[in-house]
Amino acid sequence: MENTVIRYLNPFSTGSLEDKLFRLGVLCFLITCLLGIIQNLFVETNPLTYYIYLAGVVIFGFIYYRSMTVSIKIVGKAFFLIVAAVLISVGYFLKGGITGSEVLLFPLFIVLGFLFLSAKRYLYFVIGVAILIVALFVVEMLFPQYITGQSTFDVKQRNFFSALFLLSSISGITMYFFRKYYDQERNKSEENQEALEGMNTLLRKVSDEALTATKAKSEFLASMSHEIRTPLHGIIGMTDILKETELSEEQADIVDSVKVSGNILLNIINDILDISKIEAERFELTEAKFDIRKTLNEVLSVVRPKTSEKNVDLTFTISKNVPKNLLGDENRLKQVLLNIAGNAAKFTSKGFVHIELKSKETEEPDLVVLEFNVVDSGIGISEENLKNLFDPFFQEDKVRHNNMGGTGLGLAITQKIVDLMKGKITVKSTEKLGTTFTVVVPFKQDNSEDEVETKPTAASGLDPIRSDLRILVAEDFEINQKVIRMMLEKLGLQADYAVNGREAIEMQRKSSYDLILMDIQMPEMDGIEATRLIRAEGTSKLDPVIIAMSANALNSDQDVAFVVGMNDFISKPATLNKVHEVLKKWESPN
Repeated sequence: MENTVIRYLNPFSTGSLEDKLFRLGVLCFLITCLLGIIQNLFVETNPLTYYIYLAGVVIFGFIYYRSMTVSIKIVGKAFFLIVAAVLISVGYFLKGGITGSEVLLFPLFIVLGFLFLSAKRYLYFVIGVAILIVALFVVEMLFPQYITGQSTFDVKQRNFFSALFLLSSISGITMYFFRKYYDQERNKSEENQEALEGMNTLLRKVSDEALTATKAKSEFLASMSHEIRTPLHGIIGMTDILKETELSEEQADIVDSVKVSGNILLNIINDILDISKIEAERFELTEAKFDIRKTLNEVLSVVRPKTSEKNVDLTFTISKNVPKNLLGDENRLKQVLLNIAGNAAKFTSKGFVHIELKSKETEEPDLVVLEFNVVDSGIGISEENLKNLFDPFFQEDKVRHNNMGGTGLGLAITQKIVDLMKGKITVKSTEKLGTTFTVVVPFKQDNSEDEVETKPTAASGLDPIRSDLRILVAEDFEINQKVIRMMLEKLGLQADYAVNGREAIEMQRKSSYDLILMDIQMPEMDGIEATRLIRAEGTSKLDPVIIAMSANALNSDQDVAFVVGMNDFISKPATLNKVHEVLKKWESPN
């Protein structure tokens, strides 16, 4: 009960700012009427004023009570102002007109209207009050008989004093509460501003920490990639060379197993680097001409061994309206198809894997939209797991994880690549019946008559390279030196070897090599600094072709290599075919 009294006596206890200020205004008029009744007990005046004040107490008391529980709309506020104006106007005639004490309530009326009216409505209100004052004065001048004068000068003084005291007190108290509330709101605003600035500072700090963490993660992955690729280059390179020698059936099988394991490890490293580059928004697509049918055949040649060993039929169909040559990123398209078709072969133990390629019509003549459908009769995917299929590191179940292997990154990367290519990937599946992946990707058509260059696929039968090429290999890792030496010997080439960038510079000064295979990370002086110095010195002869041969596989590493003057880039681990391809490209002087 006590809380209720305090609540009703406090106009600021509830509601919005406008409601609180309106209640303050109503309370001021209610107090004015109450004090008017008390005043009339001591000052002789017209008995009618008792009824006016009493009516004011009843009306303003009711409005105040309602405003504590209900938000008063503009109609209610207008009603209050009209009632107040009427009561003041009646009092104007009963208390001596313009020379009476009632005129002092008009400034109070103006002050209270300021509290809860909007700027536009308050302007109209002030104009209305001004018109009312003028109208009352005109009526007084035209009809002075309507004015009830004060009985004596002493009564007039007391009425005027009471009204002045009431006006000053209520105006002062009203403005005090208004200023107090204003200061509270301003302090809250300043505190909120400080809190907001603190939150912004915290967010900037968190953002900086996140960027630092992302940078550290990228640097860590790049470093780990380099450290893993360096010995992996020896493993894959040596197995590649060993495969070209005479081997028994059992030895050839062992070599194939080693090479497959090495390639699996390389794919895992590449997946981790790809997802890192995607997260860092450093994943880029290239555009070059390629033959889509040859691309699909290469994908099938990789997937076919997986299906053949399980007697799973691998088939494909290509619609006649699919153009031959396209412009786009062939390697990333292969990555998408190999991920999907590879999964289909992995999770299909009997039945079939079918790849369908067809072209969809577009309004642009130079644009073609290809639709790839990879359908299998494998174990399928549950409806629940379909929702998370493209999440990084997601694997459908422990059975797949334990028996099938993989990082769980392939499909996440696949979706990101398709998104970057402005395409779409969808999947439909039924458990124990099979799965269908659909990839829709736009490409530009290339109608030029130039044939797409076909790259060699085996070491045997490679085009010969100039045997008189003077080659320098800058490589600090002994096993990788041996791998490169054996590759070059397979290609009928000889080379000199340096173990760091400083030694490579000295040997170049003495012998002026035609071509330098330059590792990036080496002790004493790395390949970037060595290349920069070689290009800065220049020679009277033709500058050497410098080819980076590095386990640093990020695009940024390649960009730095080209900026300092390197001509080409071979990522480790490199195959014999890749080394042949690059050397053949640069065997002739520019």
